[in-house]
Amino acid sequence: MIARRIVKRITSRAMAVGCLTGAALGAGYGMLLPLVFVAPMLVQAETPRILELAVIFGLYGSLIGLVVGGITGDLAGLALGMSSGLAVGLLTIAHYTPMHDPHEYCWSVRLTSVLITLLCILLVPLVLGRIPRQDSDLFFVGIPLLLTLPCAWRAGARLADWYLTQLDKPVEPAPA
Repeated sequence: MIARRIVKRITSRAMAVGCLTGAALGAGYGMLLPLVFVAPMLVQAETPRILELAVIFGLYGSLIGLVVGGITGDLAGLALGMSSGLAVGLLTIAHYTPMHDPHEYCWSVRLTSVLITLLCILLVPLVLGRIPRQDSDLFFVGIPLLLTLPCAWRAGARLADWYLTQLDKPVEPAPA
């Protein structure tokens, strides 16, 4: 019973952190993505009309990218947070239920979060049926990976610190 509660609390905390981080990263990345496609139009604009259209397309594309990227990042963060939270919860129960080394626990949680995030992000192109082979594909796989791994490291550290502070608090009785 206590093991289920530990996994539930760790998973819910990881999902909340994953949602917030995913929404922020997705919105930022979605807002900047249309500008990558508009930049050549801005540089090679032959007439003022093409320049106006490029700016309008960039603004509307960034607005749409902000919304779509935020929603997509939120869903991806939820999935990553759930899988990472389950892995960290099971790690906590299996190896650290009587807490014997808090420093080792913090490192284990960080590395588990980064490993789960790395595996999930690398599996996305395979699930979609594409293996990135061109440089433009690395823009859609490599850059989010480089942005997400430090966030997973930090989220793992916060999750470990949160759990260690929960150990110091008195345990409330389970509802009957």
